[in-house]
Amino acid sequence: MPLEQLHQLFRIVALAGLAFWILIILDRKRWWPLQWSLHLVPAADRSRPESLGEVAVVIPARNEASTLPRTLPRLLKQGDWCHAIVVVDDRSEDTTAAVARRLGAGSPAEDKLRVISVGPPPEGWAGKPHALHKGLEVALADWHGDPSKQWILFTDADILHATSTIGRLLTKADMDGYDLVSVMVKLRAGGFWNGLLVPPFVYFFQLLYPFRRASDSR
Repeated sequence: MPLEQLHQLFRIVALAGLAFWILIILDRKRWWPLQWSLHLVPAADRSRPESLGEVAVVIPARNEASTLPRTLPRLLKQGDWCHAIVVVDDRSEDTTAAVARRLGAGSPAEDKLRVISVGPPPEGWAGKPHALHKGLEVALADWHGDPSKQWILFTDADILHATSTIGRLLTKADMDGYDLVSVMVKLRAGGFWNGLLVPPFVYFFQLLYPFRRASDSR
């Protein structure tokens, strides 16, 4: 192909790409919904209104012995909202299970903490979904009452929750009539490379699943 034609082709591709991104930026349903956040729960009110139900927390954890001391206590402090807090040790090569049990001892939710260990997933299963499935089985085993008031919180072991997260999630679901509440965590973006890569990662995620569309009750 002659050089001039190659340059012309390059210009066409570049303009097409530019036009695509301009249309994406102008698409209102893909704008970042800054007004959406979890409703606040008054700090003085840590009791759980019966009308909101209760939550079983399932935490898959693999080699998280160094992370759990920072993250698990935040969930244990919210035990009033919980039926159970299940930590699933997913074939860890460190002391994840022992650390979880130590953190639970003497905590406000000591009687609600369950720590289980799972082996390799069966054929057809990926590791993390299998760990979540096993944790959910434990959480549901002795859970009775109105199913419409039973909620499940799936969360990673490295998420640092606010001490009011569970109450705020339940309040959000109750006030807005949701059956599912999924929130985006604030990702660590310190340093040059994280600052360069994390924002595009979140933006491209929203291109696949526009937040405004996902939250549209229609």
